[in-house]
Amino acid sequence: MIEVITGIFLELGNITELDVDCIVNAANKSLLGGGGVDDAIHRAAGPGLLQECRTLHGCETGEAKITKGYQLPANYVIHTVGPIYSGHPKDEKKLYSCYYNSLELAKKNDIHSIAFPAISTGVYGYPLKEAVVVAMNAISAWLAENEEYKMAIILCCFDQNTYDAYDSFIQRQQKKDFAESKEIIELHNEDLQRELFADVLFFKLAEGGAMGRPGEVIFYRKNGEKYWFNYVYDDIDMEKVEQLFPPLSECKFCLADMDGEEPKGWKYVNLGAGNHLLVADEVYEEFRKGIGNVRSLGEIYQKWMKVADELLLINYSEIV
Repeated sequence: MIEVITGIFLELGNITELDVDCIVNAANKSLLGGGGVDDAIHRAAGPGLLQECRTLHGCETGEAKITKGYQLPANYVIHTVGPIYSGHPKDEKKLYSCYYNSLELAKKNDIHSIAFPAISTGVYGYPLKEAVVVAMNAISAWLAENEEYKMAIILCCFDQNTYDAYDSFIQRQQKKDFAESKEIIELHNEDLQRELFADVLFFKLAEGGAMGRPGEVIFYRKNGEKYWFNYVYDDIDMEKVEQLFPPLSECKFCLADMDGEEPKGWKYVNLGAGNHLLVADEVYEEFRKGIGNVRSLGEIYQKWMKVADELLLINYSEIV
């Protein structure tokens, strides 16, 4: 079982099939159905949705209105009207409002999981890469202003191109976050390696390299220092690096790629952006209590430092 915590998650698939509290419809001003995702949602929800939409008397661009989900897995549908792209600065403001106002309306209705399509990127012509930036900025701003409210936000991508656009933005943002506070170290001295790794709280040895670049390890020390470690850029000695860390038996947390069933004695927690965390059963309840409500990987790293103490994070590949 995967427990979803507050954050932004990517999903490739059909938004009408998602089992969430609410899905967002990229509607037109009439709210009486249209093409694309609007048509798909009305078809999946059944005639009751159209009947209720008739009572809403339309919706202005950037605003949002809510109905029941009817035959959808989702309990609610929030309808928002995206801008028809013109290149004017008002387009960005209106698109930002679509995401922000939808989240505000969701909170008012005690909704804690919501899925968005890529609003206005279809027949309304909003350039995908620009729309992704606006969507992420709006969602991040709302999360920052509502830290105490638990909300899982799913960005449901109808095709691979849309998924890749969001994923690329997230990867760039993560690199930017690291670049602002990282220290890049060329480690060839084993004494220096052991000194730096003596109090490691977390590390990731992703297949192919962290951040998608071979030979890199990102790690945190218990004093809060964050490092981007370039071991041997094109010829990393994984066995040698792994020997520097405590054994698996001392680990309670593990960054994971979600591939197959969770191992016995561990539970998955979804961090979003394709990342999952395995938490040992023995510390799971304490972890959930201590981690609380988080909205980003950067924030969850900081909270790990408060609840993990001597516990270490390692790569999922080492426990399967």
